[in-house]
Amino acid sequence: MYDGNSQEDKKLNSMLHSNRAAVAMRLKEHDKAVDDCRRAIKLDPTNVKAYFRAARSSELLTLTKQALSFCESALKLVPDDPDVKHLHERLQKSLAKEEEKLLLLNRQHESGERLMQKCLLFWTSVVAG
Repeated sequence: MYDGNSQEDKKLNSMLHSNRAAVAMRLKEHDKAVDDCRRAIKLDPTNVKAYFRAARSSELLTLTKQALSFCESALKLVPDDPDVKHLHERLQKSLAKEEEKLLLLNRQHESGERLMQKCLLFWTSVVAG
């Protein structure tokens, strides 16, 4: 009898959500794919494919930290899987680049603010006299 609560039912439903996520990925509906993967993982926290697909879809949505989190969960389950390891390395590099860009933008913003303050002081002194 199917009640949806047995361990076998949860694993099956997890697999179905993960497979639906794969279809959503092919349709480039990555937000839907991540949602389905989350459901799959909730039903079966050992579903490596769900973690991997969630990581890939998150990466394609440029949600690198989220992607890395999903990937790290997959790595805990299958530390020697070459696809998961490769994705993890790529995500770490992407995150480092994103953080570097953010740091550069912050520096540029701070430089711009300092320049604006100098201009304001200059023009205030010109107007005053």
